[in-house]
Amino acid sequence: MTTEDDGTRGDTAGQRPPAPTPDAAREYTVPPPPGQGAAPGATVPLPGATMPLPDAPAFAAGAPMPPAPRPVQLPRALILGALTTAGVALAATVVMGLILALAAAAPLAQAMESLGSEYGAGSGLPSEGADVGALLGIVLVFAGMVLGGEVSVAASGSSGFFSIAGSGALWLLPLLPVAIVLALTAWWSWRSERRAPQASVWHRLIASVAAGLVASLVLLLLIVLLAPRTEEETGGFAVTSAGFRLAAVGTLLIAAASLAGREIARRTAPGEGLRIGFRRSRRALPSFIRELLALAAIFTAVFAPLVIVGGTVALIREDAASASPLLILLSLNIVALVVVLAQFGGVQVSAGTTGFSGVDELTTVFSAGQWWLWLAVLVALLTAAFAAVWIGTRRPRRTGLDLTRAWRLPLAVLVGWILFALLLFGASTAASGNVVLFSGDVHASISMALWSPLVLLLWAAVIELGAQTLPALVYGVSPRALERLAGRDAATEWVAGPRPAAPLAADGSVPAGGSVAGAPGWGGPGATGPGRAAPVDGDTAAYAAAPARPLSPRAKRTLLWTGAGVGVLAILGIGGAIVLSALNGARGPVAAAEEYVALIADGRAEAASELVDPNVANAERGLLTDDVLGAATERIEDVRVSEGTGDGDTRLVNVEYRLDGVTQTASLEVERLDNEWLFLERWRVATPLVAEAAVFAPDNRGARIGETELPFEQGGQAYVHLYPAVYEVEGAESEFFEADPARLVASTSPSVDSGMAQLEYRPTDALQAEVEEQVKTLIDGCAEQTVGQPEDCPFGVYVYPDDTSVAWKVTAYPKVEIADDGQYFQADGGTAEATYVDTGFFSDDEEVTDEQNISFSGGITIDGDEVTITDGGFWW
Repeated sequence: MTTEDDGTRGDTAGQRPPAPTPDAAREYTVPPPPGQGAAPGATVPLPGATMPLPDAPAFAAGAPMPPAPRPVQLPRALILGALTTAGVALAATVVMGLILALAAAAPLAQAMESLGSEYGAGSGLPSEGADVGALLGIVLVFAGMVLGGEVSVAASGSSGFFSIAGSGALWLLPLLPVAIVLALTAWWSWRSERRAPQASVWHRLIASVAAGLVASLVLLLLIVLLAPRTEEETGGFAVTSAGFRLAAVGTLLIAAASLAGREIARRTAPGEGLRIGFRRSRRALPSFIRELLALAAIFTAVFAPLVIVGGTVALIREDAASASPLLILLSLNIVALVVVLAQFGGVQVSAGTTGFSGVDELTTVFSAGQWWLWLAVLVALLTAAFAAVWIGTRRPRRTGLDLTRAWRLPLAVLVGWILFALLLFGASTAASGNVVLFSGDVHASISMALWSPLVLLLWAAVIELGAQTLPALVYGVSPRALERLAGRDAATEWVAGPRPAAPLAADGSVPAGGSVAGAPGWGGPGATGPGRAAPVDGDTAAYAAAPARPLSPRAKRTLLWTGAGVGVLAILGIGGAIVLSALNGARGPVAAAEEYVALIADGRAEAASELVDPNVANAERGLLTDDVLGAATERIEDVRVSEGTGDGDTRLVNVEYRLDGVTQTASLEVERLDNEWLFLERWRVATPLVAEAAVFAPDNRGARIGETELPFEQGGQAYVHLYPAVYEVEGAESEFFEADPARLVASTSPSVDSGMAQLEYRPTDALQAEVEEQVKTLIDGCAEQTVGQPEDCPFGVYVYPDDTSVAWKVTAYPKVEIADDGQYFQADGGTAEATYVDTGFFSDDEEVTDEQNISFSGGITIDGDEVTITDGGFWW
């Protein structure tokens, strides 16, 4: 049986009482503590009497020994409290998983819809009739993510000899959902402890660990059973967040929150609420821990609204307002990133894939080139000053600097940031896959730079210095200002100086006969009501005895002018940095690329060529003109330029634009030039945004874009360089041929439908008439000959002897058909009569008339305005 009285706890279960002696039967009482009188009627133990164990019953001499005690068992209230706490923590985690899943669904659906519209695929998300079990499994996967689980996805497929498989993993601890789950867990544990107090700190620890372990293992089991998965002969798909990390991190988080709630309950008197118990528990912590938590809370309270508002505005500007709920859930993660950068720390962004060196980029307020980060620096400075005043007024007032204590807060901040960076900061993702015989992997991560905690240590040292000096300076200038910054109660008590206070009990609970500093007393006489005492972890003799006094008018003016000067210099410095950052942001790599691409979008090809050399031969620049780009039927639009990879003096910038209804991408290399006026950056685009294209026209008949003729080579091909646009290629003007305009899409992302155009020429009526006339002329010329086989003619007759005179008469001219390309013709259906005298060997001479068909083909040659047909040598 475990007993506890006034903070002194002992466990006598399993101990046998001492054998009774004659002295044990004597009447006795435990002597009162020093300084307290004996209670009325109390007796003093006789000399030589044996002192029994507390709560041990007395046995008469000769009485039989009691039975052996039962084995130690955990109290029923402990088990029920642990199970109910686990249930509340599990329910809160699942609800947070649902909220996180809903918040992530909107931006994911928008991204998938964008991909689907671009590539003609569906969204890939579950439809309205999706399996409820699958949706529940997704919620549980996100719930596992809330408790530190790593989300992993695996997919595979095969068809015949072709197979594909891949897997990926993502770790990101959403701090706001985690904080909500832990707060609810702590509240319920506080409530349980208030209703059924545990006997000892070990019991509270066992109940807390059991709650965390049960909640984590149950969630892990639910994820294993219900996580979405498909298994078929041709492939499968599975997503889960179950694993050792979920069990370990979840148990640790929930156990810590539960134990904190129970310890707060131990310091909450009957009739008091959670707030008073929390304040009392906070004061029981070492001063540097209290100040560390206060510093974290102040920076979070200042930066969280700024991150949410600024992030929402940025999302709306990027047409991604649907991601706002997800931004809110991840706001504390973003706050940590911004606070690190605002205090001149660094964030490391790493990415890589198989076969490539990857990217390992360090981002700081100096390299990011974002003006708002310098504004965040100014906010961080003001927040640090406010935190210094807030912390300083909650310390005992001293006459000067206390260097013996100055290391505590900076060291606590250093350790805190190191633990935060290792356990909670950043995110990581990795994926791998293989297709047939090829495989690869890719990874990316965001983490805090290794040297960042040292920079944050310097900020903590400055805050520590400010905590020891700023309250006095602010009070000297304006006591009311100190009350506004630190709070009236804290400022008043700081000015009045420390006063003695009753210490807490050894375990931090409230003494039975008095009050705890800063809280109403209960449980006995001597309770003096609420009050706030000086911390008990320092030497009060070193505190200032004299009350604080405002500065003299002269000293106040001096301090005001000095402070104003320092403030002006700080504002000018930060303001100058913001202005310089904004100016350089407008002159950086992205701005240089935006200026260049904007010229192309506006149709100013010649200005674009002057800004960025096209890097093609001078003879091939004939189409990079305003006339040609101005003749385009469609130019690039919806241009977006964003930071790419690289650092130093060479950067890659990503350009995205829409052309012909399709999103196109390109990467431009940008080089840094010498600064202007020492500080103003200059960048130049080194890679031109020029597309290569080919135009085909039969028989070199030519083509043009606008009024510019294309340079055709032998074979009817013209290879050209153009700025991205949709052009209309027209055929060359001719009396004998015509062609419909061809559509040419010149793009930096070539596809089957882009980068090539072919003109389809067809003969005109003028060419038809000219060829028919030349065919008729040819046939008439042949008919004028008086031989059986007219030379180079499409008809003839066999006569004997060969020199027999033949008279030819064309009875029908053939019908002429010209090929679609206008290079050949076919003449069919003509007839001609041959009249001659047939001289026989055994008969008299006889005049004969034979009819011959006229059918032949030939070629057509056009030279300027002159058409020439050639006999192909085929007639029958």
